[in-house]
Amino acid sequence: MNPDGLLARYSNVGEALRDKGLACLGDALVNLIYSLALSFAKKRADGGKISNLVLERALVNASLRQLAPSRADRQRLANVAESVIAYFWLRNLFTITNASKIVADELAKRDLHERKEVRIAAEAGFTRLLLEIKRRAEIG
Repeated sequence: MNPDGLLARYSNVGEALRDKGLACLGDALVNLIYSLALSFAKKRADGGKISNLVLERALVNASLRQLAPSRADRQRLANVAESVIAYFWLRNLFTITNASKIVADELAKRDLHERKEVRIAAEAGFTRLLLEIKRRAEIG
């Protein structure tokens, strides 16, 4: 199955963003992007898992909060961020490598030995990624 086959089931972006399966795919994709970004920034292979807090804040910082239901909690907002990233990756709006480089640029500016610094950089990186997706997809 090609990406078009996965996208064909959605009649619009809103429907896609409400799909829990797409959020699950987005979760894996986001963690791959983050792991590659850490590897690029550290100049050695590394892996990591991005927190719901980082994704929620990135979604809000990118002014994409309106894509989620009005009473969405942190978990739901993070799922929307993951769905946005997965949906527009499937639509070939960006590559995993390019997304990782956007996040890595922010990580490289911080002390990666300090957890708080890594969280701040990851938030900035995913905000930049979501802003780039917003620009290319002409959202909002």
